[in-house]
Amino acid sequence: MTRTMRLLASAASYKLRFVLVPIVFVEQYCLRNYNSPRFVRKLRRLAAGYAKERLHWGNINPSIQSWIGHAKQAQTLGLRKRLFSEIVFQRGRT
Repeated sequence: MTRTMRLLASAASYKLRFVLVPIVFVEQYCLRNYNSPRFVRKLRRLAAGYAKERLHWGNINPSIQSWIGHAKQAQTLGLRKRLFSEIVFQRGRT
């Protein structure tokens, strides 16, 4: 059941006279609201651990690549550019 169909069904159950339904395209997906802030926190922790030489790039990279693959399912190019331009992985930086 698509989001539009669910909205129509819930509106029908309340017997609303006029319904404003957002147009949702099948090819368009969204990330959950909690996903981005959670990943930003994780990315900052990983960058801090890498700067203090507690973590190696080989341990960090799979986690980042996994999230990028997940985020690519939605239209998140701007989000990904912003995140990875703000947070820098550099040794000896606190």
